[in-house]
Amino acid sequence: MTTALRNLTLLLTAHLCCAAAENGPLYRGPGGSSERESQIGQDAHATVAEFPPLSPADALKSIHVPDGFKVELVACEPNVIDPIAIDWDLAGRLWVVEMADYPSGMDNNGKPGGRVRVLEDTDGDGRYEKSTLFADGLNFPTGLLTWRDGVIVTAAPDVLFLKDTNGDGKADSTEKLLSGLSEGNQQLRANGLRWGLDNRVYCAAGGHHGGHAADTVLRSHRDGQDVKIGSRDFSFDPDTGNVRPESGPSQFGRNRDDAGHWFGTQNSRALWQYVLPDHYLKRNPYVPAPDPTQLLVTPLNAPVYPVSPPEKRFHSFEHASHFTSACSGMIYRDELLFPRRDHELDAFTCEPFHNLVQHNILVEDGVTYKAKRAPGEEKHDFFASEDRWCRPVMTRTGPDGALWVVDMYRYMIEHPAWLPENGKAETLPFYRLGDDKGRIYRVFRADKPPRKVQPMDKLKLVELVKALDSPNEWQRDKAHMALVWWCSGPPRLDNLQDVVETTAALLSAPTWPRATAKLHALALIEAIRMDAGKLLKAFLTDRDWSVRENALRVVAGYHDKKSLDASVTEKATRASADVDARVRLQFALSAGDLTGEKLATRQVGEALARLAIKDHAELWMRAAVMSSAVPHCRALCEGIAAAGGAAFEAYADDLITLALGLDDRDSLAAMLRPVLTAQEGRYTAAQLGGFSRLLGSLEKKGRTRASLERKDQMDELANVLANADASFAFAAKAIADTASPAELRAASAGLLVREEATRRAAMEILPGWLSPGSEHSLQLAAVRA
Repeated sequence: MTTALRNLTLLLTAHLCCAAAENGPLYRGPGGSSERESQIGQDAHATVAEFPPLSPADALKSIHVPDGFKVELVACEPNVIDPIAIDWDLAGRLWVVEMADYPSGMDNNGKPGGRVRVLEDTDGDGRYEKSTLFADGLNFPTGLLTWRDGVIVTAAPDVLFLKDTNGDGKADSTEKLLSGLSEGNQQLRANGLRWGLDNRVYCAAGGHHGGHAADTVLRSHRDGQDVKIGSRDFSFDPDTGNVRPESGPSQFGRNRDDAGHWFGTQNSRALWQYVLPDHYLKRNPYVPAPDPTQLLVTPLNAPVYPVSPPEKRFHSFEHASHFTSACSGMIYRDELLFPRRDHELDAFTCEPFHNLVQHNILVEDGVTYKAKRAPGEEKHDFFASEDRWCRPVMTRTGPDGALWVVDMYRYMIEHPAWLPENGKAETLPFYRLGDDKGRIYRVFRADKPPRKVQPMDKLKLVELVKALDSPNEWQRDKAHMALVWWCSGPPRLDNLQDVVETTAALLSAPTWPRATAKLHALALIEAIRMDAGKLLKAFLTDRDWSVRENALRVVAGYHDKKSLDASVTEKATRASADVDARVRLQFALSAGDLTGEKLATRQVGEALARLAIKDHAELWMRAAVMSSAVPHCRALCEGIAAAGGAAFEAYADDLITLALGLDDRDSLAAMLRPVLTAQEGRYTAAQLGGFSRLLGSLEKKGRTRASLERKDQMDELANVLANADASFAFAAKAIADTASPAELRAASAGLLVREEATRRAAMEILPGWLSPGSEHSLQLAAVRA
């Protein structure tokens, strides 16, 4: 179809839709009526008759999965209704958030009606027969995490902690942990709640359209602090109440891999990685950081491969069979469905509008990944339903190793706020169709049945520690949480010692094969403040890159750096030359916290400079280096200035900006010395070009060379700047010397136009370089100047 014909088609479609909306008053909902309303209702029923809801058994038959996989129904109505988020507790019970009030309230006017339900598999067959309503009347709940003897729930504007204190299976205690979350559109509310390797709970902020969301301030009721998170995601410690902004935001679902890297989604962006954590970036307020996210599934609105009939669209017609409702992007963290590979991850993203879940293989690419489609999934996506009512909104790695799919099961999933007025009118009768249904599935290999879920609530300390070596995400994370709880309960000192001794014994045993176990052990060192210098040294040189990476993170934040001997610092510093780019990136991020008398700050700075030079061409590495640059400014300036060349060009502007912000004259001198030191009275083109760039950096900050000179006393910077006039004089001769190399004359022009005293003479020469017969490099230099 030609562009003109496509545009004409879109215009006609829009005209017809608008005309339909203008034929009569809009549907008024409860309490109102008209002939037009009656007609709309008849049209709605006709549409539903064409695509009716399917029974759970028939809906199961409509689902397509790749050859070699099976899908099972584990829960459905009436035991579960409107499910959108799930989690398991230590006893193996399945907790479900039911957003019954979606999209606009129980009365289409904002009345809360969200629920939390607990499902139990009483006979161990993998299906849930018992259903208990734990909490009701919540305000559009979006996510949950089982915690201690209760459950944490996101229900904007609050994060709540719900408990059953009398044993009747229903919540009778409600505590506000956090308040201040943005409400607004129900699809853009804070959600998620995932356990991090750093012993914090992470939350997706949801909103991403700026406005008042950019001013969001969270009140922590446990520590009484107000924390501005803006439109970023955030993490918090549920016990202490400490809140920390995180890079973000993710719209629905923020999940991590085993190594602790976080991933997010937004309706058009199927999956991205948060490469740069916010708490590192904020250490350098002088140099702005790049966007911390890397889009992995490309392009924007990447294609999907449905098997269901297409739905009517009211806008974005070109996005049919493309991601428009991407949510819950996650990394599969088990070995049952796919074998573990050293350089690949298996990622899943829900696309409820197209009734599917897409599988992408993430292939290591430097410090991040590139996505590719999985072989054997060319015809349709990994989980694809023919049923138009099937709405996968979340996937999780189950405690049995299967992939669990949460299906809200609604006729309409798109929020009315996204629709034009004609769309709102036409779809109003559909808003809540399906609010009495809901399904949860699990997918597994036909030749590898799911493992039986083993409750962990009765495990002893040694058994909990051993569970850290499980292949399963849920077992590892829940054991990790339980050990943290164990150590913070009375009598705390005895518990701490028990955990330390038990963990150390198992780590030293030859039967501890998995790197993931060591990652959780590192997290425990961090959480319970273990005296673990020997363990940290071993982890810093571990054969697995993720262990070395996380050991660097833990060492940098270690509770008692004074207790770490020089060998720990030496091993940490050695990571600047690690063969794995992700370890080098973590060193660049951690270096800003590797400071102090015993941590040999100068040696860390010099190692950071070597890394900066080696990886100067990588955007993420440069940003990580600059995040740590404040305490290492002098070492970075000296090392990078001495290296010169492309590394100097890559960092010059940022380092000058930093040195000016810190008023660090010694660092400025270090940057200027190489470009202002003549050899036998001559300067190279690289020196003149470098000096020009440094003057340009000063200019951006409203500073001049003269403003840096000191008349009252001579320090190192003043001594270096004393050579500046000689540099300008050399450039004035070189620009006029037709026998000089074109590269030198071009660099001279770039320098001379920087200052008023030399600009006029240069400008008299430059027009001649624009003639057709001039060398191309000189023509470009004239235009730039």
